[in-house]
Amino acid sequence: MAVALRDFDHGERRPRLRVVPPPAAPPRHVFWLRRALLLAVVIGLLVAAAVAVRATAASGSDDPVARTNLTVVLGPGQTLWDLAERYAPEDRDLVDWADEIARLNGVDAQALQSGTPLVIPLETAAVSADPAEDPVR
Repeated sequence: MAVALRDFDHGERRPRLRVVPPPAAPPRHVFWLRRALLLAVVIGLLVAAAVAVRATAASGSDDPVARTNLTVVLGPGQTLWDLAERYAPEDRDLVDWADEIARLNGVDAQALQSGTPLVIPLETAAVSADPAEDPVR
């Protein structure tokens, strides 16, 4: 909608605009107080991160556990019992370990054939994650 200049009442005066000066700079001690507060927050965050990392590292066991799996292919004449004798930890019962591996792979321990790949979680195997220490055949 267009408004013509003649429609304005020229008798009214609008308030004059005035220039507001910029605010004064804060005192010098405020500058250093802000810097000290920022430094305290940064140091606090670094200390909290260091404590969290140390707590995470301390909560684990001393033995490193690989979070990967070992795939073993059954050779001719090999059974799950042979794998249990080789890979089961010394503190585990061989029968229980073999049953657990068969259950994890969804196979019948009695019906295994040569060439069947079996996945063994390294958490349950008495092998090293380093292939140079324990080569898989």
